[in-house]
Amino acid sequence: MKETNNFFSQKNTRKQIIILFGILFSIQSILSSISYGISKSTISKIFTLIVLWSIVIFLFLKLKNKYLPRKDEFIRKFEIEKENIGIIDAFIYSIISYKEIFLNIPQDRKRIVNISFILIGIAMFFLYLQVGNFISIVSALIVIFAAILILIRVLTLEREERSRLQNELSVARDMQMSLMPKEPPDFHNFDIYGFCKPAKIVGGDFFDFHKLDENRIAISIADVSGKGLDAAMTTLFISGALASELKYSKNYSDIVSHLNTVTKNHCVKGKFISFLLTVIDYESKKLYYINAGQPKPIVKRNEQIICLDYNGIRLPLGALNGTKYEVNEFDILNNDLIIFYTDGVSEAMNSENDIYGSERLIKKISELPTDSLNSKEIYDNIYLDLLSFCNAKDQHDDITMITIKIKI
Repeated sequence: MKETNNFFSQKNTRKQIIILFGILFSIQSILSSISYGISKSTISKIFTLIVLWSIVIFLFLKLKNKYLPRKDEFIRKFEIEKENIGIIDAFIYSIISYKEIFLNIPQDRKRIVNISFILIGIAMFFLYLQVGNFISIVSALIVIFAAILILIRVLTLEREERSRLQNELSVARDMQMSLMPKEPPDFHNFDIYGFCKPAKIVGGDFFDFHKLDENRIAISIADVSGKGLDAAMTTLFISGALASELKYSKNYSDIVSHLNTVTKNHCVKGKFISFLLTVIDYESKKLYYINAGQPKPIVKRNEQIICLDYNGIRLPLGALNGTKYEVNEFDILNNDLIIFYTDGVSEAMNSENDIYGSERLIKKISELPTDSLNSKEIYDNIYLDLLSFCNAKDQHDDITMITIKIKI
């Protein structure tokens, strides 16, 4: 929708409020003048209205500026179904969030809401013009009551649809989480741990372990663009496609290239998947990996930190048909620590909108006594540091990490 077609999408909030009240005042004044004619009482009434509207605008702006820093708190309260909401909370919420409230109403119901406000406005003008006439007052109140009932009906429908969507998302979350391993894989003496924490009810991250044979294990980690149901369905699709490719092909480059084609041709248009496929070969003591847009894996070897660079095209899956991905190799040694993670870790933000960053992650890994910690304890330490940095700010992206301690 163009910005000029939507009054509530303009950026200058103060100007909008003044214009809105000015229009209402002008209409009220014109109707008053037509009804009573120009007289001393009308001029006095207009002057009184100017004063009253000025006070209303002043109080409106004062309240908005006072409670704007607590906007997220009020929004969270209204999103929790069982939260007790008082009249004052509702009033403040409507003042600081009126643009979001209006913009989030579905298009097919915006007209109903607009009609309701028009009815309320007409009834108020009618009361203003015909005050003292009992029948006209009752009629106006009936119109106002009818308009409020319409608004209540719209809100009820929105609440029911939100509740239904929450149930559907919960089912999708259960399906998505069921894709990911519940237990670490049994692969020689390797200590492997993985965990995914979605930012929303359902997210776009996933990881998996596939034991290819006695000496090879495939470890994948992915991040689907976007959140919600579309992202969850894409993870379900790509997870199944990956399992099929690993079952029938031993060429790692072909596997990822085929996944790219499948993503491009069959997933939701505009969906991309940053993807990392690694295969640990116990016999050759090598790590084979293909990185399609994921952050560089981190290796801690004694006191040295190594970030695994990638030679080849790093486009995420679904970006371009016909992309050929190359396989890179890395020699692994006993006691190496390898960490895979999605950008939900490195791009986590605190209340000042500073990002956690890969440098802080590397610093934390280098400081940890990883020789005396198992893979889960290493993850826990990093995650606690991440939470401390974010300082209770809401998680805006999925957080997924795999830690591997090599035992050869």
